[in-house]
Amino acid sequence: MNWYVYRHIRIDKNIPFYIGIGNKKDYARAYDYKPDKRNIYWSRIYNKTKIEVEILFDGLTKQEAANKEKEFIALYGRMDNQTGILANMTDGGDGVFGRVTTNELRDKFRKSKIGELNPQFGKPVSQETRQKRSNSIKGQKRTLDTKRKQSIASIKSGQAKTTLLYDINDNFIGEYHSLSEACRSVGLNPSKYSGKATMVAANKRNQCKGFKFKYKLC
Repeated sequence: MNWYVYRHIRIDKNIPFYIGIGNKKDYARAYDYKPDKRNIYWSRIYNKTKIEVEILFDGLTKQEAANKEKEFIALYGRMDNQTGILANMTDGGDGVFGRVTTNELRDKFRKSKIGELNPQFGKPVSQETRQKRSNSIKGQKRTLDTKRKQSIASIKSGQAKTTLLYDINDNFIGEYHSLSEACRSVGLNPSKYSGKATMVAANKRNQCKGFKFKYKLC
């Protein structure tokens, strides 16, 4: 399979702003201008000016193309880490080595998983699914010391409050002695999701993995 190395040039300044590699016929990757296939820096430049595509190398192996990509990214430098002019967000080659995750990108990713954008949003949870999740929790052994530490931690965090659990459509699922117990009843690991569930209970978040948590008022 033949690989190639390409670069995108911004016409307004007549300088390269992106280095990439591909192996599709007719250099399809090089001419793919869809915003959802490119990063936020690339999209900002594309919205400002026309661009030109230049094929730098062709007929390469994947490793040769990856090496050339890294070489040119190192030569021009990246905007996201303030080393140069490219919109690339990694150092090139395979993987995401050198990627810088900005607060803006983290916020964009977070919002993409909230509400109707969440794959679990609006999906009803069948009794069979609840039972399977419950069964997956049963039989897990914890030492007395572990139980004591978890109990103390839950009290300090407020998770020991009686918690009411609902699905995304406000259908009542059950009442539990603690938020952690409510999480476990639907297969959510408390150590991973209790923070988000607590935010839901405090009305600071709409839902957590398709579930709603509410503290029972005394």
